[in-house]
Amino acid sequence: MLVHVRAEPHELAKLRASDNDRQRIADVIGDAYADGRLTIAEHSERLEKVWASKTLGELEPLIADLGRPVSPTQPQQPTQSAVQTWQTALPILADLDTATGERTLVVMSENNREGEWMVQPKHTVFALMGSAKWDLREAVFTSMTIELNISAVMGSVELWLPAGVGFIDKTTHIMGATNQKGMAPADPRAPVVIVKGFTCMGSLEVYGPNHRTLSQKLGIAK
Repeated sequence: MLVHVRAEPHELAKLRASDNDRQRIADVIGDAYADGRLTIAEHSERLEKVWASKTLGELEPLIADLGRPVSPTQPQQPTQSAVQTWQTALPILADLDTATGERTLVVMSENNREGEWMVQPKHTVFALMGSAKWDLREAVFTSMTIELNISAVMGSVELWLPAGVGFIDKTTHIMGATNQKGMAPADPRAPVVIVKGFTCMGSLEVYGPNHRTLSQKLGIAK
């Protein structure tokens, strides 16, 4: 005979939090900041507590005054015609399960993604006195819309875009900036990268297909 035991609320609070639990709370805090319910200082303070938390009991008070998170919606998949039109220039995998977003935490270090790697529809990057580099020129896009939510505090996020891919900047800056170099017109049939979030004494660096490094200008590199 099976006996089902229901955990009491005080027992649940003692359970160890998973990365998914922390991400759920971080998403609620991010939405509250975007809606103007939290200041940048409150947003940063709560995020630091989120990633430092060890139990569910430590997480829940961080959103007690913000309401419960809603169930995530399924990302819209590209149509087959759109995939066939663009896949000759850039690979797109439309049949993957990409409902779960990813996150990257960079604290006084760096995180680089380049070469052939898979770009999920949603990704959250938190850089504290660190840097994150996304080189999308050989990446595999899993959706026609890529949403990147950044939080760069005395840090930087760097994007390298392939030809044709669109870019939309929706970031907010405090003593920071978005710098775009070597940008080119977007192909309406290609994926679009949308960047949201904020920088505080940090920056978002975006390099388009026409950007040439100093080594390239000097003829040292291709």
